[in-house]
Amino acid sequence: MITAQPINGAVLLGAPFSFSVTADGTWQLAYQWYKDGLSLPAATLPACSITSAITNDTGAYFVIVSNAYGCATSSIASLIVGLPPGQLNCSMVAGRGVQIQMNGTPNFPYVLQSATNLTPPVHWQSVVTNLADNVGSWVLIRSNYSSLPAVFFRGSEP
Repeated sequence: MITAQPINGAVLLGAPFSFSVTADGTWQLAYQWYKDGLSLPAATLPACSITSAITNDTGAYFVIVSNAYGCATSSIASLIVGLPPGQLNCSMVAGRGVQIQMNGTPNFPYVLQSATNLTPPVHWQSVVTNLADNVGSWVLIRSNYSSLPAVFFRGSEP
């Protein structure tokens, strides 16, 4: 019986990632991981690890846990491998505030961060996490920065 299912993930290109599953059984358990319905021959442990993610690692993963008495199939967990965020474009929108546009990998969650000073050590604060749309773009309009002398923004991964 599977007691903890693998969970969805998002990782930047080149970063490590790992899915895991927890199962209970009375006899020795065997694990076989699958990606997009195809067996991953070297993935036969409770964790399926990717040491350096590439875009081809994007997909749907699940595991079958078995022993001499039967098997159980986990739920499907999706992995999205994204590129680092592209250039940020910032502009003022009359009467509304600052508009920030960022481009990246479609459907990948990016974090927008801000700082009021770039003197080291810089203290970046998360402003919002947002999914890029199906073409890899997102736009944010914020109105609460007018009282600050300067605000700096950067895009980051989750």
